[in-house]
Amino acid sequence: MFFAYVFMAVKFTLAGDQAYHFGDFFALWTSAVITHAGDAAVNFDADALHARQIGLGMNPEGYNPFPYPPSFLLLLGPLGRLPLHVAFYVFMVPAFVLYLLAMASGRWREWWWALGACIAPATGITLISGQTGYLSGALMVGALRLLPVRPVLAGVLFETVIAALIAPAMMVFQSRAVSEILIGHDAGWQVQRR
Repeated sequence: MFFAYVFMAVKFTLAGDQAYHFGDFFALWTSAVITHAGDAAVNFDADALHARQIGLGMNPEGYNPFPYPPSFLLLLGPLGRLPLHVAFYVFMVPAFVLYLLAMASGRWREWWWALGACIAPATGITLISGQTGYLSGALMVGALRLLPVRPVLAGVLFETVIAALIAPAMMVFQSRAVSEILIGHDAGWQVQRR
């Protein structure tokens, strides 16, 4: 199953199929290009980001916001110097290796864990769509494995994953609240006394 996923991803990237824009990774790459150009703030302006993404080849009817914390741009920024298909592999292969290393954690003789990690449907979906699942999984599993021996480092890894998971939810919540205020409804925000 995993090899079928790898075959599909390699086929699309090597063939240069213009209809396939690496799924979610296209959004990550466009944010990297924008950041590398020195316009990192554009990633947090939905209309400006959408216009730049269209300029980089996105379908105008698509919508790919950047829901990650600003610190994630430090990781993505260097990918902005690379063509899309190269950046895809530069991001996905090390992320997958980190995921496998976190899963292994010294159990190299037990081969079944690697097989299970490779054939899981989420693994293939992450590979084809270019999502950050390998990186998130590596951070989360690594944090769980480090918790008993290095709790501070485990806490840093947990905080990184939690910040990345909470950011999209907060974006939706705050966008809804702002839109309610703009149309004259009560958004539920209480007055703060200082």
